[in-house]
Amino acid sequence: ERQGLVDLGYSPEEAAEMRMELALVVLERQTPRPWGEKPMPQEWRDKAIRQARLADLEAPQAASSSSSTGGPDFSLVVGGTVVALLVLVAILVVVAGPAPPEGPTPSGYLPPAQGGGYIGSLPE
Repeated sequence: ERQGLVDLGYSPEEAAEMRMELALVVLERQTPRPWGEKPMPQEWRDKAIRQARLADLEAPQAASSSSSTGGPDFSLVVGGTVVALLVLVAILVVVAGPAPPEGPTPSGYLPPAQGGGYIGSLPE
C-alpha cells in the first residue's frame, strides 16, 4: 500500500504517516499528490504513527549522545550484574533447601538426612 502511495507522488514519510482510511481512498481513486511542494496537511496524518516514528528517530540519537566513549552504559552493566547475583542467590537457596533445626535433638533421634527416626526404643 505504501509503495502505491509513493508511486502516486507521496513521499515515503507521507505514505507512512497517512491515516489509513484516507490512504485506502487515495489508492482506490488513484489520486496523485495534490499539494505541489506544500507538506501534507496535519489532518491527513495519523498522530499516533507520527509520534512513534519521531520517537524511533530520536531514540538512536539519545543513545549515542549518552555514551560518549562508545562503550556500554555503566548503569546497565551494574543493573545487569545485580540481577544476575540475585538470581544466583535465589537458585542457591532453592537448591540448598531448608536449614536443619538448631539446638539439641532428642536422644537417639537422627535427622532425616542420616536415616531419620528413632534408633531403638524410646527412653522410659
